[in-house]
Amino acid sequence: MNGPVKGFWKLRLESVKKALEENNFQVYLSDSVAEARQTVLEDILPGTGARSVSWGGSVTFIETVQG
Repeated sequence: MNGPVKGFWKLRLESVKKALEENNFQVYLSDSVAEARQTVLEDILPGTGARSVSWGGSVTFIETVQG
């Protein structure tokens, strides 16, 4: 991905993050699959007390687990 496109999506994601946080959502942004996996395992799951995880066919999630 080239610089201008990457820059566009970075700004767009920050805008979406801000909007979600203004509506009381907790938002995490990651620059890589490895970083997203680490965030889920170390920040999100421990705070929920969940003993299992399920998903509805998310390719991103599958790649994160396999990463």
